[in-house]
Formats: sequence, structure tokens, C-alpha cells
Amino acid sequence: MFQVFGVIQKREVCRSAVLQVQKKVFHQNESAFAHLTAEDLAIAGREEANGKSPSNAIIRSLKKHISAVRAKVTGTDESRINIRSYIWGMTIMKNPPSLWITINPTDTHDPIAQVLAGQEIDLDNFDSNCGPDASHRATIIANDPYAAANFFHFTIHAILEELMGITVPKSRKSHIIRREGIFGTVEGYIGTVEAQGRGTLHLHMLIWLQGAPTAADMKDCLQSAEFRTKIANYIGSNIHAHHPQVTEETLANTPREKSVSYSRPLDPHSPDFPTERMNTERKLVRAVQVHKCGVGCLKVVKGRILCKRRAPFPLASQPWINSGGEWGPHRTYPFLNNWNPWLLMATRSNHDCKLITNGDDTKHISWYISSYAAKRQQHSSNASALLAKTFAYHRDEERRSTDLHQLNKRLIQRCANTLSREQEFSAPEIVSYLTGWDDRYLSHHFQTIHWSSVVGLLKHHFPVLREHR
Repeated sequence: MFQVFGVIQKREVCRSAVLQVQKKVFHQNESAFAHLTAEDLAIAGREEANGKSPSNAIIRSLKKHISAVRAKVTGTDESRINIRSYIWGMTIMKNPPSLWITINPTDTHDPIAQVLAGQEIDLDNFDSNCGPDASHRATIIANDPYAAANFFHFTIHAILEELMGITVPKSRKSHIIRREGIFGTVEGYIGTVEAQGRGTLHLHMLIWLQGAPTAADMKDCLQSAEFRTKIANYIGSNIHAHHPQVTEETLANTPREKSVSYSRPLDPHSPDFPTERMNTERKLVRAVQVHKCGVGCLKVVKGRILCKRRAPFPLASQPWINSGGEWGPHRTYPFLNNWNPWLLMATRSNHDCKLITNGDDTKHISWYISSYAAKRQQHSSNASALLAKTFAYHRDEERRSTDLHQLNKRLIQRCANTLSREQEFSAPEIVSYLTGWDDRYLSHHFQTIHWSSVVGLLKHHFPVLREHR
């Protein structure tokens, strides 16, 4: 499976490199690339190890061409970062996004995942005491990455279509079907899928709501007390961080149910639903929404140890929002993550939900979803040092060749392949790529517009522009 994906990446590198070497900007650097040495790249590697950019302009140019090639290769950091331009495009067309959501489906314990893995479980008459135990369930999913990936994408599609009320057809000729969902009417969404440390998939998603104001209008509307009251009521209905039965005192005396996700969602048509919902939500909040600081979230900032998730979270006796766009849910315990009650009841897994009220939030989250969420696979590798090894290995055997164009094409191909080999993927990620589920969720189709082509067309039709720079 991993080998097949590696072959696909190499084929995409070859195709992308052929297109890249035909560009005028590449021709301008061909002779310079021919004079590069392994020592030049080794020096750049030492500079990179010290946190500096390469001082050699030729190496900087080579890296730009390699990045351009890898931007068209499935699964690379460069291809993920393209999501940033999609976010800007959607914001221009649909105004700023309204919500930021993270969803972590529990594949190791959800009975649906076990059924997809081939286990005989009666979901209509579900009994949590029947079927494999927790350890066996985890082993089953670990041994079946297809079931894990299938469960994740099935869950996300179900959430989008059934809870959020937006159905995106596979054909571009068909229209998006929308109806009012748990957050209102969703106009569009952009999400990226990534793997956690243990290999399971989770989703980061921006959501655009129908009728959302522009950034300027939002700033003006927030000056109105009536508008702020409406937003506070919206927060109170959709973003929770308080449960009356989950407090600092009860947490000390209430054990956490480890397999709370191995259950069936409540039937909302049941006459006992209101009572059962409160009890079930308490169990789920206790099990999956309590944040506990540990090695994975603590970092040192200016000599201080801080939680990267900013816990403890601020407390508030009721949902609130001020004229500057700062907001918060009702929270009486400082280590409870935000949650949406309907998402929590449906998925029975950890998630997070945040309201976006200003342009700065959009900018920061867009950077996160396109950079940090892209995982930056080379962050633990010195890219320049890796390229130096590749360069030295192949340069000696090609000294007899005089075809400069072919030499440079093979150079960027080999460099791109070297970086691809250093990437780390989980098995469910590979399954997602091979089955066409990909690493992103987009409600709309985006078409790239190359600015250089626009400028060239304008200069062709308006020759006077050629005289101005």
C-alpha cells in the first residue's frame, strides 16, 4: 500500500517537473544550477540547522522550483498549503467564515467502525456488553486501516449532510443542496484532514454561514447591544462549555468511562429523550471534553510553561461577546473544551467549536489550517542536507552528460522525490489517498488563476502597458 502510494507520488513528480522546466523562469536559472556543488548544499544545510535561510541565491531559487513541483504532488506540504488560497477565494465570494470546528471521531471504539471492519454487531439492538472488548476493538482497527479511513469519511459526510444540512453533489453541473442545520444554513466549507500521533484521522474545518456579514459590517454590527445579545444567544445554543453535573467537585469523585463511545446515539423520538440526554451528555463531557495538560500540549514560552491550547480557559457565568468581537461561552470549570451538544450526542467523541467574529481570527485560523495542519513533514529533517546527499550521489555519474536541460530536470525530480521519502503518513491517510477520499473537504470547486497569464494577456491587448513596470 505504501509502495503503491510512493509510485503514484513519483509519477506526479515526473509530470510536474516536465511542466516546470518548460517555464521561462526555469530557463533563466539552468546554467546556474549546472554549477551547483554538493558543498554549496552542505553549507545551506548547516545554515538551515541554525535556523537561517540559505545565503546562496541559486539554492533559494532551486528550492522554489522544487516547491512548485511538489505543489502538484498528492500528500505533500506544498499541496496542502494550496488550501490557503481556497480560503481567501471563498472569503471574497462568501464573506468571512463564521465557525471553526475540529472533529475527532473515535474509530477504535465506535461500533460502526467495528461493523465496517467485519465484526458481527447488531446495531439495531445494540448491547455494549456484547462484541469485542476495548483492547480487541483497538487491535481490529489498527489491523484494518481501510475500515478506519472508511469510518472517518462516512462520519464526516453524515455530519455535513444530516446535521449541518449541506449536500455537495459529485458532479460540478449539479447544485449544492442546502437546508437549515444545527448551526443555521451552511453556505460552504473548507476542511483539511490530518493524522494524530497515533495515526487516527481528524478534521479541521471552516464553515461559512448563509447571510454572514462582511468583516466591516460585522465590526459595525458589534457596536449594537441588540446584535451582541443575538450573538450571545447563538453561542448559548450552539457552543457549550458548561454542564451542571460536571464540576471540579464531581470530577474528583466521578470516574471516567473509557469506552463511552462504544454505544448507540439516543433516539430523539423517545419520550425519555430529555432525561436521557442530560445523563448521556454528562457522561460524554466527562469522558471526552475535559482537557488535561500533558507533554503533548505544554510548551516553554519566554521561560514559562504554557498550554498551547490556552488552558485554563476563561470562566463566565453566561455566554458573552464584546464590541471588539471577543467572546466566550458559559464556563464554570476552566478545563472544559467547547462542544456542540448535537455533535457530541451524534459522534460521542471529542471535538471543538469556535465562533469567528473578526478578520484577525480568519487570518490566524487560515494560517493554522494551511500551515500547522499541513504538519510540515520536513520540520524534523534538514531539507538542504538531504538534498546535498542526493546531489552528491547522482552528480558524479552524470558528469559525462552534456544535455543541461535533462540534467536539471532530473535534478529537481530527484530532489522532490528525496523530500517525499522523508514524509510520515499513517495507514488510514494512505488509504484515503488511494481510494480518492483525499485530505480535504471542499464544498465548492476552485479554479487557479495565474497572475502572470493575466498580465501577459493585458499587455497583449494593451501594448501601452509594456512600457510601464
